[in-house]
Amino acid sequence: MLKNTDHTLELSPELIQAKADRIICDLGEGNAPYRPRYICPDYELLMEKGCKFLQLDAPKNLYEALNTLLIFYHSVPSITSFPVYLGDLDDLLEPFVLKESRENAKAAMRLFLLNIDRTLTDSFVHADVGPQDSETARILFELTEEMQLAVPNLTLKYDPDITPRDFAALAVKCMMKTSKPSFANHKMFTREWGDKYAIASCYNGLKVCGGGFTLPRLRMYECSLKAKDTEDFLENVLPYYTSIMLKMMDDRIEFLVEKTAFFKSNFLVTEGFVKLDNFTGMFGMVGLAECVNHLLGIKDPKKGFGNNAEADALGLRIMDRLESLVNAHDSKYAAASIISIVYMRKLVLIVMDVKIHLVHVSLLVQSQLSHYKLITLKNSISISQQVLVISSSLKRHGRIHQKLY
Repeated sequence: MLKNTDHTLELSPELIQAKADRIICDLGEGNAPYRPRYICPDYELLMEKGCKFLQLDAPKNLYEALNTLLIFYHSVPSITSFPVYLGDLDDLLEPFVLKESRENAKAAMRLFLLNIDRTLTDSFVHADVGPQDSETARILFELTEEMQLAVPNLTLKYDPDITPRDFAALAVKCMMKTSKPSFANHKMFTREWGDKYAIASCYNGLKVCGGGFTLPRLRMYECSLKAKDTEDFLENVLPYYTSIMLKMMDDRIEFLVEKTAFFKSNFLVTEGFVKLDNFTGMFGMVGLAECVNHLLGIKDPKKGFGNNAEADALGLRIMDRLESLVNAHDSKYAAASIISIVYMRKLVLIVMDVKIHLVHVSLLVQSQLSHYKLITLKNSISISQQVLVISSSLKRHGRIHQKLY
């Protein structure tokens, strides 16, 4: 594609070398981004006013609402060319669902989900429900079980003070059969964003009416190969490659905002479905376990990161150091404070185990959540977050299998 071969953005020799050494990865965004990586439109505005560009009036019933959303989704150009956020479907659809018989509402939503699965063929397509109970969410859980569709991903915003126990149990039952919904810590997110936040793409927390400009990632293991020892890694190698990646992010964001047409003329912007100030850059990293084990000379992963107090402590030092480096950076346009993505091939660093108990019939699902720090990027960068999402599924032979995101 042209965006992957274009050289409008001049790459520094240091960045070219870092990419050649597989230390910095742009996750397929290409050399000339023409739209933000993740876009989270304000779908409530669509329900209220319709869309002038797409010649859509505000929907008056469930059938018009579903049709309006399906048309709109195809004009949201996120990184995969598919929408990464479909909206909080219960909030959007509940007023219309309650005006229909349950049978008719379920039949219409069945066609809606089938259309999404067949036309938005990407695993990053994501919808949210909760934390409140709703007939719409209950129907979605039923249909998710019955239809066994891969798309969309689904998250329940969970708050024990708001989410009824029987409703949470329905979500767990659905999760055990389909590996969705996942559960987002609603209290944590509302502390950072207020109520208007989205869980989008591969479980990223972002602002509604905004999103993420870019998401490159730093490969920590490959970084560690450049270090003479742990102190050299912390004081020299990590700061060096962090600065290269931050500069790359700044260049990409500035190009996207100032040179491309997206924030000047795209209807999502001109009609208020997204706003520049609600976007941010996202600093990603991967391979902390391998990085720590290499720096400590540990060959057996079972004796290393996650299983070794010394390795765990070093992991925390590295994350604290990385956070301080990112916090010290000012970004021209990344006004929204957003958690970054932290990718790791192994289990996340275990600092404190927390058991979440959700009862499904007589089954007690005990899911281990491990706390770890995440990085943010904004004008005056400062936030650390803890783990937020877990999705568990029941393997065919009946054992609990956990996946951490």
